Amino acid sequence: MIALRCFLLIIMTIVAAFGGYHFKMITHGGAQHKNPMKSVHFYYGIGYYAISAVINIYLLRFLPLTFVLPATSLSYIWIQLISKFRLGEAIRINKMIAMVIISLGVLLIGIG
Repeated sequence: MIALRCFLLIIMTIVAAFGGYHFKMITHGGAQHKNPMKSVHFYYGIGYYAISAVINIYLLRFLPLTFVLPATSLSYIWIQLISKFRLGEAIRINKMIAMVIISLGVLLIGIG
């Protein structure tokens, strides 16, 4: 059961990253809106964040806050990958190092 909850935690961080991606899309390229609430990305962003929050609340019933909260930093890794493949943003060496450090930190907290 713990494996399923850890899997849900990873899903939660990916969903949150897509929320951030959609908020970025409001201001990206030709999709700029004077009123963000008129953009479909605004509602997708809210939806993804809401789903992530519901999963987070569920997980906090079973996993310690000292694990769940630091694990949310995995969203940083997913948003880097989404930005690279969906927006064409570069991932420089310092960001790659940061992603490795974040992964190791979450792993150490998880096994500790």
